[in-house]
Amino acid sequence: ARPPAATLEDGSPSTVFCEIDKWSTKQRADGEKIRIKTLCGPRSSAIYVGDTALTTKVHLNAIEGQFSRAMFTPGEYPLRLVDTLSGEAVALGTLTVD
Repeated sequence: ARPPAATLEDGSPSTVFCEIDKWSTKQRADGEKIRIKTLCGPRSSAIYVGDTALTTKVHLNAIEGQFSRAMFTPGEYPLRLVDTLSGEAVALGTLTVD
């Protein structure tokens, strides 16, 4: 059976994303990675930090986006998971850049 649907920004159930377990950031030698744990995300998924789309890869149980804090001025940015085909968007939270 398919896991429960994620809730979109407008409060309606998603037709493409299932519920998000959690998201986290990870420091790597080649920059940073945002990792979203979820059991379903379409190949057309993109992670957005503010208005910036990250280079996004969809895996079996996670969606990952590469980024560098140098891309952003210090502040708080909304973090969103967007399906570029349907336009559906899930608000994940806020990413703080120091």
